[in-house]
Parts: sequence; structure tokens; C-alpha cells
Amino acid sequence: MLVFQAEHMHDHASAMASRPDVISLFDHHFAGVLLILLGIIAYLEQTRLADRHQWIRFLWPLPLLVLGTFLLVFRDRKEPWFDWLLQGMFSRTEVQHKIFESVAIAVGLIELLRRTGQLHSRSWQQILNTLMLTAGIFLLFHHGHHAHIVHVEHLWMGSVAVTLSLAKTVSDQGWSGRWLGLYVVPLLFLALGMQFALYVE
Repeated sequence: MLVFQAEHMHDHASAMASRPDVISLFDHHFAGVLLILLGIIAYLEQTRLADRHQWIRFLWPLPLLVLGTFLLVFRDRKEPWFDWLLQGMFSRTEVQHKIFESVAIAVGLIELLRRTGQLHSRSWQQILNTLMLTAGIFLLFHHGHHAHIVHVEHLWMGSVAVTLSLAKTVSDQGWSGRWLGLYVVPLLFLALGMQFALYVE
């Protein structure tokens, strides 16, 4: 989610550094709401409620699938993306966006298949953690033609994303007590979601 959102917002910001981009702001705020929802679901997954209601564990991938699908389908030029792709009339940036959006959908499907018991290896759950870590580092060191507040936001988003990826990795591997997955990981998701939801340019 962070990887393609970061790439998406950089292009909008660099193209319109002097004024906020309405589409970019909406995408950030929408992503923020879904990240907050991920944090709530991540908490519920660790509670006794999830033991009593098995369907709760299938909820977590849904916000990721919704965001990836929304950007893939609705964040195009006027014509559908497959038209300009087939005609060969596209830029490298547009292709990157579609790749990142497709990756988000793929990760959502992987998380869903893990929860349905189709994917058993623990290495599958590290794909998401690795992507979050990569995107966080990217935000920490990215420089572009943005307003000062955007650079500050990138720095804080990157810091939270790196911390979240490391905490989730430790929690997923069972190297800590239950408190990390129960409290720290959901709170970091909420913090990141608030950053996206309150994003300004």
C-alpha cells in the first residue's frame, strides 16, 4: 500500500508543487481511512473475539484489496488503462502506478489465501512486511519538488512504516510476547492511517 501510494503522491506533488492536488489528497485520505480500518482489524484478530468468530480473520486483506482495485480501475486518464496499454501510448510513470496497484491486490490475495489455509509457509507473511519496510525507507530518503510540509510528512510516514514493518516481522515470527501483535502493531497501523488521513500538500 505504501509503495504505490508513495509513488502516486510524488508525481502529483511534483507536477503541482504550488497548489494541492485534489485527487492526490483524496487518495491519501481514502488510504488513511483504510489503514485505520486495518489497525482495528489487526487488533480484533489478536483478541478472543477472533477465536469465537473465525470470519474476523478474513477481514484484514479486504481494505488492501479495495484500495488496490480502486486505484487500478478509477485512477486512469479518461480512457481505461488497458486501452492505452494495448495501444502502446503510456509513460513509465503510468506503468509504475499500475504495477504498484497490481502488487497491492496481489498482496491482499496472498494475505487472504494465508488465512484460508491455502498458503502454509511463514515466508508468505513476510512479503507484506518487506514491502512496508522498502516503502518506508523510500519515503525517508526521497527528495523531490514538494512543499516543506510534504517532506516532513514523508519523514514521519517513513519512520512509522519502518517501525511498523519491524514490529510486525517480530510479531509474526513469534519472537516476542503477545503484547506486540495485540497493541503495538495495531497502534502503528492507526498512527500511519492518521498520517495519511490528515495529509496536506
